Amino acid sequence: MRTFLEVNRTRHFARAADNLYITQAAVSARIRQLEALVGSRLFSRNRNNIQLTPAGHRLLPHAEAVLATWNRALLEVGAETDGRTLVALGCLPSLREIFLDDWLADLYRADAGSLLQIELLNSATLASRVREQSLSMALLYEPPQTRDLEISLVAELNLILVSSRRGVDLRMPMEDFINVDWGTSVRGSVENYLHPESTTVLRVDSPMLAYRFLRSIGGTAVLPQNLVAADLRGRRLFRISEAPALTRSVYLIRSAAAHPSEAEIQVTAALQAR
Repeated sequence: MRTFLEVNRTRHFARAADNLYITQAAVSARIRQLEALVGSRLFSRNRNNIQLTPAGHRLLPHAEAVLATWNRALLEVGAETDGRTLVALGCLPSLREIFLDDWLADLYRADAGSLLQIELLNSATLASRVREQSLSMALLYEPPQTRDLEISLVAELNLILVSSRRGVDLRMPMEDFINVDWGTSVRGSVENYLHPESTTVLRVDSPMLAYRFLRSIGGTAVLPQNLVAADLRGRRLFRISEAPALTRSVYLIRSAAAHPSEAEIQVTAALQAR
């Protein structure tokens, strides 16, 4: 069922295989097996034009419902909830470090009556798991713009260029640049203002790792303003004022087909209030 839905979404056997972390041959075998079980062809396979057959269209809503119910059952049966409602929240590892940790403490103190399960995954896996409803919701930077997902903005991170050395400016090449992967939009802006002869000494997708490297070894990096505020006040780090402030939007995604529980609504409201 999951393979059927992924082929329908991508309309491509190879891309479906990549998203499911299996081979293209396995995708084809699973579709043939499903077609044998239902007794009808589910896809018309013209070159570069994979489409649902009438039988495939009839199966589609049932497949979505079966998979959503099964994933919800696995989620709820496999957890010791002590009467609390389980809420499965997916998150990028980098967002957990700079956004989620303090919020989790606030939520715990507020006692929302839910049992929160956190899973740290990459963007593609988060979107896939939310679609199939094995995650209640997820936090990420650049959500796919598709009708099967509900997307809401929950935060704007202010990003600034800082250095461990006083007096650094954009007219000079930086020989110690720590390249934090903030996504394509931020990457393009940084490349526009950074001196072309600057040297990257480290590439990371973890802002906390970049921050710790900056504090212990030294260098220059684009980091969240709230993460480095105390160091700027204590003059342990220095802002490069010529560099414009950038923003990185944080989005919450949910399945458009899901019916949220009261606990999920409360957790969503708490995230949006963050």
